[in-house]
Amino acid sequence: EDNPGSVAQRIERAMRREAAPAETIAYVGDAVIDLLLLGHPVTRKRALERRREVDAVYAQLPTADVVIVGLGRTEGWLDRELGAYVHRVPNQSQPDTRRYERVVMDADTVCELLEPALRLLGGRPVLLTVTPGPFVTRFSRDDVIVANSLSKAVLRVAAHSLAQLPGVDYFPGYEIATSGGTWSFEDDNVHLRDDVVRRIVEHMLSAYAA
Repeated sequence: EDNPGSVAQRIERAMRREAAPAETIAYVGDAVIDLLLLGHPVTRKRALERRREVDAVYAQLPTADVVIVGLGRTEGWLDRELGAYVHRVPNQSQPDTRRYERVVMDADTVCELLEPALRLLGGRPVLLTVTPGPFVTRFSRDDVIVANSLSKAVLRVAAHSLAQLPGVDYFPGYEIATSGGTWSFEDDNVHLRDDVVRRIVEHMLSAYAA
């Protein structure tokens, strides 16, 4: 469920070999949460360990032959103090609105955030995708189904524009998955079935690695 702001900043930090601000790991009672990830509160030790694991993956970005960028949702939070896009805030039920701003991005904003980050990749091949899995929570006041539909439509429009950049292409994994309707998903209607994932990967490999 990555939002374009956090995706862009992940790329920028990796290419510049910078760490995310330490304050993006926050205490919630006796536990901590990583504001750049979704999930349950954990111990500080585990949060730092997981942050290192994620950072180790992104550290390979400057030497990657191909980069795949998945866009999940247009909703997120902006930490005004850090200038950082995050997925959650320390107190989701009563957020500090002086520091954290809810954002719902339009297509122009998505492009403005991602284009500089994609250019930082130095022209290496980039595949853009829109993740087919719906999000199950929303920050806007819309019904979650309505919010999800709008989010995917905005991301698809933005991806079309970004695919005009040199070295950038759009892979229609979203369209392949959703063309099967609810049949493509597990019973939870959130996660794709394994055979659908396999089919999407096969299509991608046949198109780009044949």
